[in-house]
Amino acid sequence: MSTTIICKTCGKEKLIKNSEVKENNYCSMSCFSISQSSRANHGKKILTETQKAYIAGFMDGEGTITISKARNKAKTAHIKEFNLRPFIILGNSNKEVVEWLCDTTGLGMIYGGGKPFKKHWSVIWRWQVTSNQARELLNDILPYLIVKKEEAELALSLPIMISRKFDQSIYNKQMEILSKMRDINDRAKPEKTQR
Repeated sequence: MSTTIICKTCGKEKLIKNSEVKENNYCSMSCFSISQSSRANHGKKILTETQKAYIAGFMDGEGTITISKARNKAKTAHIKEFNLRPFIILGNSNKEVVEWLCDTTGLGMIYGGGKPFKKHWSVIWRWQVTSNQARELLNDILPYLIVKKEEAELALSLPIMISRKFDQSIYNKQMEILSKMRDINDRAKPEKTQR
């Protein structure tokens, strides 16, 4: 028996035998393998209020909201060697949940699934959202965040360096916000107990 499918990875239609591809949602083992290692989304989807609340709850419990340094590709003297950008990462051992986050929002990318560092650890899947996509997501879930609300507000307040020309005042504001974010994240770490 044959079925026509639309490949989840490349979007091509293909007539396949039901036993041909493990998941029956991919046109080839190559596309299936790509889907298992990493996925990227481009195009934010409209979220329901329930979805926003669920994602915010997940972010409060399992996520990290911070600011990262992205290397500048431009090698000109008037531009600093890095830009600052909002950065969200959420990890979980349940791949289906991480895929749901990526598919539902239409944002970010999934990576992971490699060999755990220790034998008794689970395989971890990570959903990563950066820059403008992170801003879009944070704007959606901000009203529902509790634990990570301060980090989200700080990430959203990060000014964007729009011009190709370096602006010292924007850079100073970015560095001030980065310092505040580091203070918040340091406070969130559990204190070490002495034995």
